[in-house]
Amino acid sequence: MRARAVELAILCVALAVLAVMLARPRWLSATPQRLARFRVAYLTFTLVFVGWIAQAQLSIVNITALIEALRSGESCRFLLFDPLTVFLWLLYCSV
Repeated sequence: MRARAVELAILCVALAVLAVMLARPRWLSATPQRLARFRVAYLTFTLVFVGWIAQAQLSIVNITALIEALRSGESCRFLLFDPLTVFLWLLYCSV
């Protein structure tokens, strides 16, 4: 968990930026160029940082591993190896 603290902090900041931008839709969409630039920049960040650098993609493999661990009565401690994915799951489930 400590080893990925920086990545988790970057993800939290990025999600806070996204929340602020989505809370101000008029400002964001005031001009088509502003919206397009923000959209491309955020999608690029998601692809590069979340996808390649942090490798925090939500995938069916994560879900099936969790279900299998719960069914067999094993510990779910393996989730601690990937805190960014767990954080994204929790965020997604809370929406």
